[in-house]
Amino acid sequence: MGGLGNQLFQIFTTIAYALKQNEPFIFTYAKMFGKRPAYWDTFLYPLRKFTTLNRIQGLVLREKGFHYEELPSNSNKLNNTILYGYFQSEKYFQEHCEEIAEMAFNLKEMKKILLEREFKGIDYKKTISMHFRLGDYMNLQDFHPVLPVTYYKNSLNALIERTKSIDWTVLYFCEDDDTEYVKQEYIKQLEKEFKGLVFIRANPKALDYEQMIMMSCCQHHIIANSSFSWWGAYLHFSSEKIVCSPAVWFGPKLLKNDTKDVIPDSWLKI
Repeated sequence: MGGLGNQLFQIFTTIAYALKQNEPFIFTYAKMFGKRPAYWDTFLYPLRKFTTLNRIQGLVLREKGFHYEELPSNSNKLNNTILYGYFQSEKYFQEHCEEIAEMAFNLKEMKKILLEREFKGIDYKKTISMHFRLGDYMNLQDFHPVLPVTYYKNSLNALIERTKSIDWTVLYFCEDDDTEYVKQEYIKQLEKEFKGLVFIRANPKALDYEQMIMMSCCQHHIIANSSFSWWGAYLHFSSEKIVCSPAVWFGPKLLKNDTKDVIPDSWLKI
């Protein structure tokens, strides 16, 4: 299943497929997926009633490649359909995305709570979320390259040009272990070059899924090559948002993966 971002791709795709087929859906319950936590008892608690401890058997539909490919219908309604893959494209669920977000984690209510708790003294309508994905990427750059500071500079310039404003608060997100590195190698340079912007570290004590929803509360977004911040930007359901995303998603050892469908057409590739 992977981390939270990967789990959401799989969950949203499964529910959207079930809605399209007019069939019920069910997930395997677990507290952990390998070394990654599951969220059935926390963030995704509203979906817990759709989980089972029993082994699920049925027809397996395997993702054929990293690009989007429409999932075929199961003509044999007596068999379960088991989806297997990453399904990292909004095209699998975009028709039902807002409905699923409410079903899975009460998105509107979560946003209301987090805006009141985390945005005190900050006008969320004048915020840009910015995500730094370092961590294990530092030793896996042939697979998942760490984005350079120039990516963030170019993204900020693109946002300033399109909004015709420098009156923005940049709410930036990173893992706790990367805080000092991000401050020294990224934020200091960005503060020096963009003197009109205010940079604020998002509350590191917020839970991971809370930080994702905090991202979605911002007006515009600069994501990393990460499914986590992809969802942080995606869950902001506004036609006026501007999302800057890296043009190159993977490193040279994963270039065989066709990523043309990962980034929505309306997002800017920097």
